[in-house]
Amino acid sequence: MKIIELKGTDLENDKDLINSNIKKQGIYFAYTGQEKLYKYIDALELSNASLYKLKIFRELEPICVSLFNNGKVTDYEKLSDLLAEIDIDKSCEVIVRGDLSGKDEDRKKTRTQLSDIMQQFVYLNIQLDRIHVMTEKEYDDSEKVKEFSKNIKSHEKNLQASVELISKEKFNSNSDIVEKVKSNLDEIKGYLKEAQENELKIAVAGSKKSGKSMVVNSMLKCELAPTSLELATPNNCIYKKSNEGYTLEYNNEKKKFEDGNAMRQYIKKIFKDASMNKESGYAVPDMTIGYKEIDNGLSTYTIYDTPGPDLAGASGHKKAAAKAIEDSDVMIFSIDFSKYFTDEEVNYLKVIKEKFTKNQKYYSLILDVNKLDTRYSSEEDKSVVRILDFLREKLISIAPEFRDSIVVGTSALTYFDCIAIEKLEEFDKMSSNGNLKDNIYILKNQWVDEDCKPEEVNRLQFIHTMLSNMETFERITPSTVGQIKSISGMPNLLSYVEYIANEKARIEKVNSLIYKIDNLYTDIQNLFVFQRLEEELTNNQKKIEEVKAILYEFSENIEKNFNKEYSEVSETWEKDKNTFKSQSFKDEYVSNRKVFKWDYLIDYCREKFIEYYLNKNKIIVEIVDETVRGRVNDIIDNLFKESKVTRKIDKKDKTVVLEKKIMEEFLKIPDIVSEDIGKKVTNKLSESKEQLRKEISEIKEDLAGIANKRIKKFDCAVKDCSEKLEKKGVNDFNILTTNFAFDFITSESNINKNILDESLKNNLKSNIRGIVDSNIKKNVIKNDKFHNIFDNILGIFKKDMYNEITYNKQALRDLYEQEISEDLKKELGAEGSNIEQICQELQDNITKDLSNEIDYFKKEMENQINNAISKKNEIERILDNTQEMEERRQEIEEKKLTLQKISNDVASFCDGWRCLRQEQMEV
Repeated sequence: MKIIELKGTDLENDKDLINSNIKKQGIYFAYTGQEKLYKYIDALELSNASLYKLKIFRELEPICVSLFNNGKVTDYEKLSDLLAEIDIDKSCEVIVRGDLSGKDEDRKKTRTQLSDIMQQFVYLNIQLDRIHVMTEKEYDDSEKVKEFSKNIKSHEKNLQASVELISKEKFNSNSDIVEKVKSNLDEIKGYLKEAQENELKIAVAGSKKSGKSMVVNSMLKCELAPTSLELATPNNCIYKKSNEGYTLEYNNEKKKFEDGNAMRQYIKKIFKDASMNKESGYAVPDMTIGYKEIDNGLSTYTIYDTPGPDLAGASGHKKAAAKAIEDSDVMIFSIDFSKYFTDEEVNYLKVIKEKFTKNQKYYSLILDVNKLDTRYSSEEDKSVVRILDFLREKLISIAPEFRDSIVVGTSALTYFDCIAIEKLEEFDKMSSNGNLKDNIYILKNQWVDEDCKPEEVNRLQFIHTMLSNMETFERITPSTVGQIKSISGMPNLLSYVEYIANEKARIEKVNSLIYKIDNLYTDIQNLFVFQRLEEELTNNQKKIEEVKAILYEFSENIEKNFNKEYSEVSETWEKDKNTFKSQSFKDEYVSNRKVFKWDYLIDYCREKFIEYYLNKNKIIVEIVDETVRGRVNDIIDNLFKESKVTRKIDKKDKTVVLEKKIMEEFLKIPDIVSEDIGKKVTNKLSESKEQLRKEISEIKEDLAGIANKRIKKFDCAVKDCSEKLEKKGVNDFNILTTNFAFDFITSESNINKNILDESLKNNLKSNIRGIVDSNIKKNVIKNDKFHNIFDNILGIFKKDMYNEITYNKQALRDLYEQEISEDLKKELGAEGSNIEQICQELQDNITKDLSNEIDYFKKEMENQINNAISKKNEIERILDNTQEMEERRQEIEEKKLTLQKISNDVASFCDGWRCLRQEQMEV
């Protein structure tokens, strides 16, 4: 890949560089200037011919990435240097470094840099299914998951063999041990199955005629629901892989179909009937569509084809769309490339942003600029890079939280028609011979002459036209259908969807399941350790007292390290409180205690992250003294700016405002307050939950740190005990443990209640309107006398023969500051007011969710403690029984025999899992 630098300081020189090199193969341009990329492309004023072929990206420097290619690892700090070394036709991995610390700010910074790099790859149409980009932590985790997933079928097979062997075995005693092992194996079987059932939810939304249903078809590789209706999609069409073939669940009934086309015709009739039913709002109940497995990596996902923002007035559509957004893990939002953002689309994206933020889905929005094929025949932009960069910058301007979203350009119709053509037997027979374009032309004309297969003819005609456009405008001559699919942009969209899905859930989920399986595996292995210990003690009666002393010391060590008081918290705080990541553990209130209590965390978080943000009085003051004041000042400025009335005052012509106009504008204050209360509480709720989310994440890391330090101490104690026992002739003392990890599924704050419903808004408006009336209207009197407030603020109003007028801006501002604002605070802040009730309810709801989160942490930590104590108890049981060992020799022999049988039976699974454990440690 050859890269030419464009500095942006001399546009004519840059333009000459582009025009003299653009026809050459493998030439890419790196823009290193400060202007937005799309603005720079505009400023170049290139011809359409050049815009079609322009391959340009923004230089990113400094970056912190490593290229893993052919077993070689190379570090880069400049994107153009990285691109120069990448062979875009071969697979490699680009690792963005910096998130291994676990700090929230490091994760965010690394994730943003990754998004910027991936966006430049999209601009250059570098295939993301070949060039895999991920963060450093994602890479480490993916290697572990990859190794596990690669051998998962082998683990299942080995496990099944072990289950069958132990089921056939006859045991004369120790049924409790046998049942425990069987139970563990059954649990492991369930976890292995769960690891393969990674059902994520992908929603596809978009305005009518944006082609979003064709995006869904491209994901499914078939068309199961009609896409050419006049109305927008009237419901959620929920697609799931089905073992029963093509099925439709609709109106509490399940129907099976012979093939996809039969089901499509059936659904088409349902949609058509709905389009005629205005009384129902054109709505259709959600339907679940079962499809056969596909080979594009998305079979395990549930795909929602959902109504978009232009809902044709159907309230049912709005509910369907809201449900899909709420449920989905990834959202693809499609827009028509020729229309850019409409107001409806902007507002819809804001809704998505709010809902995703509420549910902690931060990197899940993908903007798909579809129908790029139409640029050949329209007067719109010819440069795909310019289109995508412009829309990405606009998306970021709507909400900075979308800074790490990706904008992908596609022609879903091109991709889907290519899939359909590849399925044609007649095309498959002739595709290896002759020119691609000629073959399509021959087959199309043959079927036209025979007056058959009209749908196939339309697809062939479309792809034939696309080939002509590529040759004419871009000087590209694809020789295979696969090359056309790559140019369509859909492979990049599908690859990115799969990347997000894997990054967000699969790695975390599988890591969690590996941890659970490992715990069950170590339980089984430790049975053999304890059995050997008991046997050794039986055979070493002479040294029993010395051995008992070593084991009691080990037992006490466990009890000391795995205490429920969590003495490490206060000990660490005394040494260096900055060792902790969370503010909760750093705070003296929580940490400087002899005995740690979980309630301390709840109390601290409620005070700092819930009550602080959702404080009624603070919210009211901010609304009245900041937000509303600013808008009232704008109203006053506009009153004078727009007034055409002048009067001679103090011998000078001055712009004045009529009392009627002042009243009209000031009486808008209730609406402003009502609107701003909703926004302010929503924003404060969002801030509270965002800060709380970050704090809970860091609390989790601190607790995991404590737990893993305990594991390390335990391992050291095992090693020390083992060495001491070996000197006494007791061998193979090796109690297994596993690194601690919280399950990735935790509770979430999820408040669905509207901040201010219509009734509450109306009551609030009425109250504030009364304040306005009492402070302005009663004081604006049509006579020559002024009283109350107007006596004290410089005489706002003068009276002429026409009306009350004012020429004093500051006096109007003082009117708001000194009277109206104070009355607003008093009314809004009254005891038992609606805003007080709402804030209190929100505080209580979030605290409840917080308590659930902390209870979950407590339960997981106590599970670890109980696990360790159970090992301690087992050792003490063995020691307590040493006095009776001679009498129990027969019992011990039977137990030994039982465990030998179990060991042989489970060896198949345990040997394989032992290898995985070793590989995981090496990664």
